[in-house]
Amino acid sequence: MKNSHATRFILFTFVFSWLFWSVAIFNGQPRTTFPNIIFFILGGSGPTLIALTIVLRSFDADARHDFWLRVIDPRRLRAAWWLLSLLAIPLVIVLGIALDVLLGGPRLAIKKIKLLAANPVSIPIFVLMMFIGGPISEELGWRGFALESFQQKWSPLRSTLILSAIWWIWHLPLFFMRGTTHYDWGLFTPMFWLFMIQVLLLTIFMTLAYNHNGHSVLAAILIHFSYNLMLSLLVPFSTVAFAFITLLLAVLAFSVLKIFGWQGTKLPPLVRVETKPRNWQPAPTDNQGE
Repeated sequence: MKNSHATRFILFTFVFSWLFWSVAIFNGQPRTTFPNIIFFILGGSGPTLIALTIVLRSFDADARHDFWLRVIDPRRLRAAWWLLSLLAIPLVIVLGIALDVLLGGPRLAIKKIKLLAANPVSIPIFVLMMFIGGPISEELGWRGFALESFQQKWSPLRSTLILSAIWWIWHLPLFFMRGTTHYDWGLFTPMFWLFMIQVLLLTIFMTLAYNHNGHSVLAAILIHFSYNLMLSLLVPFSTVAFAFITLLLAVLAFSVLKIFGWQGTKLPPLVRVETKPRNWQPAPTDNQGE
């Protein structure tokens, strides 16, 4: 992948997402109200929409095929990584909250869980929304496009650090948007900084999952889904609980790194840009002397 494509992806993603989010912010209404919910969703879908636009416009047929396989092929995930991707994050979050409660912290209100229990029909819709909003709307861009591009140029460590910074900065407008969890946490509060650390730790975890499962974007999608699902079900919780979650997430990320290492299965670059005209034909050769 050409560096210009990665640069365009990052630039266009920020412009696209921040433009729609800015409209919602200056509107002054909570993000759940109409039309702010539309602006919120469109802005959050920026990474995937921009990535897909570049893939469809610039990649040849083989590269597009490889891209979609990395997104949808479940056979790339090893059995251990299915468990790590779906269960590790929920376990970390529950343990972090449990430690806070055991040490005298407040018990969870679990309002969302109570609402879902009172209306079980809404559970599949809620789960689908959690799967699309964040995991699908972001990961085709962040991991499927940006991480793939970065690792063709830099080491996994450097790629992870750069991507985590980009991903974190991209989230900043949400701290100004009424009705978001980020807005409730507040700007420059302990929750603000803890979330920044969690973004780094999640990026490490996703890079490891990506590299050790045949460059699987699906693995990153599952990790993102499990994180968003648990946060949505259990917020609000205390700063101490969030600190415990961050600590346990660090233990998880660095333990997995210690066990597996940065490098996964060696694969050829899975993303290629079309370099020949679509109707290109090889020039005829004279083979009479052979």
